Amino acid sequence: MTVLRKLAPLAVALGLLNAAPAVAQMGPGGVALDKRAVFDVVTENDYYASSTDQWYTTGTRFGYLRPEQMPQDLPGPVEWLDRQLASLGFFGPANTRYGLNIGQHIYTPVNVLLHNPDPRDHPYGGYAYGELVMMRRNEAFLDRFVLQAGVFGPGSWGRRSQDVVHGLLNQDVSHGWKYQVRQEYSLGLGWDRVWRFPVMPASRPFGVLEVDALPTVAVMASNVMTYGQVGGRLRLGRALDMDYGPARVRPSVSDTSPILGDGRLGWYVFGGVAARAVGRDISVEGNTFKASRGVERMNGVMDFDIGAAVLVPIGQRYVRVSYTQDWRTQEFVGQKRYSHFGSFNLSYAW
Repeated sequence: MTVLRKLAPLAVALGLLNAAPAVAQMGPGGVALDKRAVFDVVTENDYYASSTDQWYTTGTRFGYLRPEQMPQDLPGPVEWLDRQLASLGFFGPANTRYGLNIGQHIYTPVNVLLHNPDPRDHPYGGYAYGELVMMRRNEAFLDRFVLQAGVFGPGSWGRRSQDVVHGLLNQDVSHGWKYQVRQEYSLGLGWDRVWRFPVMPASRPFGVLEVDALPTVAVMASNVMTYGQVGGRLRLGRALDMDYGPARVRPSVSDTSPILGDGRLGWYVFGGVAARAVGRDISVEGNTFKASRGVERMNGVMDFDIGAAVLVPIGQRYVRVSYTQDWRTQEFVGQKRYSHFGSFNLSYAW
């Protein structure tokens, strides 16, 4: 009993120490490091919105992001690039993480039953790619840098993927894939930024409701797609500071993967618009160095989207589910109307 009495204060002290909340580690960006990895999947399809197969008909992407790390803990090449960016005033110090995306896009004309497609319509095409991603975050904005490599054409397995899905859904296969854009390998660099500005904090008369604005800019340069873009979103909901909006397949109004939740339940509805100056689009124009089917691209394209998202805490983990409807203006000369498609996003942070 004497021994137990002597050990009792130590046991109480250890119990209190274990119960004490962990102190968040501040990163170089002036905000606490997010110690969770993130996995996300995005699936986009015109069938979700209008039950069609035409133009940009399918996009799928899987992504993984490692937790944010201090500069000295980053791998050598990532640490070097982060150090160069931190020395520039426009980018500055930031909390940094890195990861990998893999994805596939599929494109078809309107009439997929023709064995010889209309040469004035969008050509058949598929694109499969991988991306090395670096994200940098501070109090003011979120930056993403990507190095993308892939293959456009038969090697993307666009036809096979569509045939499998159509078989599962008992739908007719597309007959004109013989005329798809020919094989071409790609390499590209991209950068985009999202700012977040509170417009209306949670206060009376709306209680927990908040409003924020998310202006965006984006640049992509590759032989598959080259563009510059400006845009933004408005969001209405609760706990808006837990992310920067849902993940999307690019190009889009905005595409962000991290979930920065702190135990609260969050949700929001949103609407956005983006204007894109297009310098190159292989899916529309056809091959860069070979003759292939193709049409004349539009030099300016706009996206309009609306949607909703919910972020659910599961202990220290988070699940985000979102749905977006996107309307895209004509991408080639002769396109009779806008594109309309839907996008589902499921993200898990742990």
